Amino acid sequence: MTVSDSGRKVIFRPGGVRVSSAGVRGIVPSPPPVRSPGGGQGGGHGIGQGPGGGRGHGRGGGNSLAALALALGAVSATGGKVVPSSRVGLAWYTGTGAPANTVGALNEFYYDQAGTRDVYQKVLSGTSPAFRSATNTQVANNAACAASFPSGVAAFDLLVAFGVAYQTSTNVPVSTPSGWTLRAATTGLIFGSGVSAIFTRIADGTEGASLALTTPAQASYWNMTIAAFSTANFDQLAAGVLTTSTTITGPSVTPSASGDLLLQIMMGFCNAGTSPTVTPPAGFTDRIASYDAGRTGVELSSKLLAGGSGTPTGTFANTLSGSQPWLATTVALKVGTQAPSWTRAGSLAA
Repeated sequence: MTVSDSGRKVIFRPGGVRVSSAGVRGIVPSPPPVRSPGGGQGGGHGIGQGPGGGRGHGRGGGNSLAALALALGAVSATGGKVVPSSRVGLAWYTGTGAPANTVGALNEFYYDQAGTRDVYQKVLSGTSPAFRSATNTQVANNAACAASFPSGVAAFDLLVAFGVAYQTSTNVPVSTPSGWTLRAATTGLIFGSGVSAIFTRIADGTEGASLALTTPAQASYWNMTIAAFSTANFDQLAAGVLTTSTTITGPSVTPSASGDLLLQIMMGFCNAGTSPTVTPPAGFTDRIASYDAGRTGVELSSKLLAGGSGTPTGTFANTLSGSQPWLATTVALKVGTQAPSWTRAGSLAA
């Protein structure tokens, strides 16, 4: 088995044990000592410097990247020897702290050189749609809004962008961004000068740092949210109607699949000098809330269904702390593509 050191990435390849003097000790730190397979005087292929060792066939082990590989199943021990397994050829990464999701590919490994010395493998994760993260952006007096993306977005995540734009004159719809699908939109919502929109797309890594939204030739006050959901895809949407009340009803939807994730998306405007709070329906978890006294507000909550395919959900009661003009939209997300993500496989700490 050959170990090639390409900086912060180590690749195992078939073909015997060969390590340069510059290499592996700079990637796998000296403490704690890790015994090579076979142990003690029994030999095995120690990589690093063992008590009887040298750099190739050490007897006692010492610092052994082969042992690290064995611990994670990249190689296996047979008869006191380290032999390649089906995973030889996969890459290993090293760093300090947990790995960023943008690093690595499916089935590759990562070693945290910090105090935890945790080992991660990138695997397909998730069997149900799940909330990952969300972020909110507010922009004043501008025809455009650069809405920030939330943290941790991974390939195949479903992105949902929604919000309102308060306008001072004629209602102009929010333009649909390239690569996104418009799911719902309203004009003339509040006081004849407010619009709303909901867009979705599947993340593929080309989204950039922010989403450019526009209402052409209109000075607007924006309140926009982007939320990411793992193992999710769009299923159903039922748009609500504007209601000025302390109870805003989210409409019923009929999921096409079992185990959908239900969303309550609340959007509206606040009366001058007030900043209401929203209490989600029973069983829903509050995910993001953004209120600006005298202008706009958005709210997102979610609930995972058990079953539910072909069965109407019934309506949902969202409660405001004060009577305000808002609308609630119910969105159902079905199971989507599993995304590769880093999962802790164990630790090599002493």
